[in-house]
Amino acid sequence: MIEQNLLKKPAFSLAQKLSDYKQLGKLRLSLVVVLSAAMVFLIAAPLPLAWPAFVWLVCGGLLITLGANSINEILEIRYDLYMARTASRPLPGQRMRVAEAWGFALLTTALGTGLLWVALGMLPALLGLASVLLYAFVYTPAKRMGPVAVFVGAIPGALPALIGWVAATGGLGAGGWVLFAIQVVWQLPHFWSIAWLAHEDYSRAGFRLMLYGAPGRKAAMNVLLLTALLVPMSLLPLVYGMAGLGATVLISGFSALYTLQALNLLLRQSRAAALGLMFGSFFYLPLVHLVLLVDKFI
Repeated sequence: MIEQNLLKKPAFSLAQKLSDYKQLGKLRLSLVVVLSAAMVFLIAAPLPLAWPAFVWLVCGGLLITLGANSINEILEIRYDLYMARTASRPLPGQRMRVAEAWGFALLTTALGTGLLWVALGMLPALLGLASVLLYAFVYTPAKRMGPVAVFVGAIPGALPALIGWVAATGGLGAGGWVLFAIQVVWQLPHFWSIAWLAHEDYSRAGFRLMLYGAPGRKAAMNVLLLTALLVPMSLLPLVYGMAGLGATVLISGFSALYTLQALNLLLRQSRAAALGLMFGSFFYLPLVHLVLLVDKFI
């Protein structure tokens, strides 16, 4: 029945079509992902900044991310139907054919990969393509297997940091790996706070993402322990010469505050506490990048 409905020809409206493509590629999420690559580029790039390379990174990275998100939605059509927040997306909402969605996904992925290769070199392009493959074809099916999917998904989620570093410096350096590691660990409490809030929706769709199967004390304890890793990791930029003492103190403070929000989740085990941790995660990574960037110029 679903397959038959998805073959129906949608009515055409230019405004609706543009909106559907934005939803298919999760434009807002894609812009957030690209922002992390852009910030790392600015942190790592020698002065004077190579602005053309920055522009190519943003454009190529955005196209690749739109492609990865589109494939994710294609592969999850049936599951999106069971979740309130996703049932109205273009594919489950029957406003777009699967073939059209594949065309958009493959085109944006190919254009983004080609753009990065031609403008910035082979390594950024291959890292970008790897992020698409890992996100779409490893993380996406793993979401129905268990919470290990969150660890798997953290890898493509952090690859933008490496892509930004390589685009700026021409190679994989210690600083790139430091920022990659911080972004991997940051994503774990970030995503589990979302999984806590969306647990009922995820369960209806068959996504087994919450630690220990459901929100509770054990899950919150693990989230706290993982978040606390960011406190000692805050010293890594100082150790590798990426930040001074003042910047390190600030980053350590942000990590401590983020950890306190995870502690609040453990103590309260409530939706309000999970919401606080989620919003804290939105600020944590941009603030770390901003501190490193400002430290570079002072």
